[in-house]
Amino acid sequence: MEDNAGEILWLKTFNIRTSTLSIPKAIVGFSTSLREHYRSFSEIIDYSNEFFYKPAQLDLSVNRIRTKPIGEVLQFIKVETKGNSGSNVNLDEIDAIIDDLGSRIKNGFKGSVGIITSFREQQARMEQALNEKLNMPDLKKNHNLAIWFVGDVQGEERDIVYYSFVEDSKYGNAELRNIYPVI
Repeated sequence: MEDNAGEILWLKTFNIRTSTLSIPKAIVGFSTSLREHYRSFSEIIDYSNEFFYKPAQLDLSVNRIRTKPIGEVLQFIKVETKGNSGSNVNLDEIDAIIDDLGSRIKNGFKGSVGIITSFREQQARMEQALNEKLNMPDLKKNHNLAIWFVGDVQGEERDIVYYSFVEDSKYGNAELRNIYPVI
């Protein structure tokens, strides 16, 4: 961030002798934003650039060497749900991920695995099911398994990442619009 008069004025408001009410006065007209972003691939940060940083025209500074195309890493499995779901839970998706992962391991897969879920309830049920059906401690030890709520996953990498959206509009078991912006 470059020093400028607005920034200096704004920073001077932070001391024990200044009322917190003076902070908004000092920052009126002052704005700043990131000039570079190093923590994501372009597929991920392009969304933030478009909707949050576009006025500043931020450029992505790619500092990662990608060894695989993102399509080989991020796994989306089409699941024909049968209604095995509850509030913010989709058991049919959990079963599909467990079946796919179990098949890969049976066929010699040795890489690391991550699972992203759109709801914390799904995250808890996923952990329970993996522990019951595939031995979670072994998965963590041998495949660096992690199951993340979507808001907790930034900066993580795995050889394969499954994404469990959870919502099935036929059954009304979850509402992704509460998490993701609706355009």
